[in-house]
Amino acid sequence: MPNYGYHLARAKGRALRGFYRASLRILPKIEPARAFPLEIFSYSGEAALPEQVASIRSFLRHVGRPAIFNIVSDGSHSELSKRLLQDLDPCVSVRDTADWVPKDLPANIYPYLKNHPTGRQLALIMSLPVNNPVLYVDSDILFFAGADDLRAHVEKRDVPALYLADCRFSGDERLLRGPD
Repeated sequence: MPNYGYHLARAKGRALRGFYRASLRILPKIEPARAFPLEIFSYSGEAALPEQVASIRSFLRHVGRPAIFNIVSDGSHSELSKRLLQDLDPCVSVRDTADWVPKDLPANIYPYLKNHPTGRQLALIMSLPVNNPVLYVDSDILFFAGADDLRAHVEKRDVPALYLADCRFSGDERLLRGPD
């Protein structure tokens, strides 16, 4: 027997996402109430445009305005989408992945870092600035009212990095040698 609830929920999700995507150009501006002291980085592409817009808007509303909110494009963003992202707020900057390829690595890794979507994301993560703290967020992260406690974490300097793991394993299981 088909799982009607599941299929209806997916259809509803697709419809709501389509409606949100169609309304991206008419969403009201958000004026952040405060500044946020870190530079933000996010990797995304055209397919994730609605989620990226919702993520940026929720960050501005609940956390504040960073000096720069860098959207590193996987190369698939249209010029119209890049303008839409940059029009969200003066802090938003759309950059190309070519700006974030690390130097001085073995030559055989560069085709992966330059041509594979996951490789381009890895290149960005490997090239994040190390002189100052930064925040890297996936393009589909939403921030809520409690997200303003990020400020307390920003002020702590007793750990080199904070990482919020996924609720389940999200890697390539073929790379695991055993259950441990």
